[in-house]
Amino acid sequence: AELARVAADIRAGNMSARAPHRADDELGQLGSVFNDMAAHLERYTQELESAVQARTAELESANVRLKELATTDGLTKLSNRRYFEECALRDLSEARRSGRPVALVLADVDRFKTYNDRFGHAFGDEVLRHVAVVLSREARAMDLVARVGGEEFAVLLPDTGAEAAATAAERLREAIGREAVGPEGERVTASFGVANTVDSGSELDALLRAADDALYASKRGGRNRVSIAPASSKGEA
Repeated sequence: AELARVAADIRAGNMSARAPHRADDELGQLGSVFNDMAAHLERYTQELESAVQARTAELESANVRLKELATTDGLTKLSNRRYFEECALRDLSEARRSGRPVALVLADVDRFKTYNDRFGHAFGDEVLRHVAVVLSREARAMDLVARVGGEEFAVLLPDTGAEAAATAAERLREAIGREAVGPEGERVTASFGVANTVDSGSELDALLRAADDALYASKRGGRNRVSIAPASSKGEA
């Protein structure tokens, strides 16, 4: 009866249950063997649980890494274009429901090809990392900073109008040019284009097109400056 009770406890999950050892007769010997078997089963169960926990941790770590690879630009460690577009579509959908504005800032490194030609591609990569660090540091916690092209970056600013976004872009522009890059002490500049949902519409394609037009207005105007998309961009979208 005692052996049956202990066996039922073990089956219910109490792996530390043991039969009482009362004598050295046949029943006592049976109880001793039963306890040895129970101890072996408990050790095996503990080892199996540890192995499962370790494997689960490995899988969770691998899943985190896969997510990072899918959403992060390998060079700059910023969000990549795919993740940027996913977040932008979500934020724009929320903006349409709430009626609150969203602004987009596009930045393009000025004369980037000359850095590669003069100093090599390794320095070009350093320039891109420099811009990424500055944008991440100077942006608000609520903003999304991404690398969306070769030397092009985007900053999505929720709940932000055109003038506030332009002010933020000007701060980013000044910060990029303030710090020297590389052993040669090069000063890097970038041109900026600003658009917002109030003037350009709440569809992502229209917002990107308006910000891109403003960016190239900055390029045509002499580079290293901020331009705002005109309100008429909404009608052209």
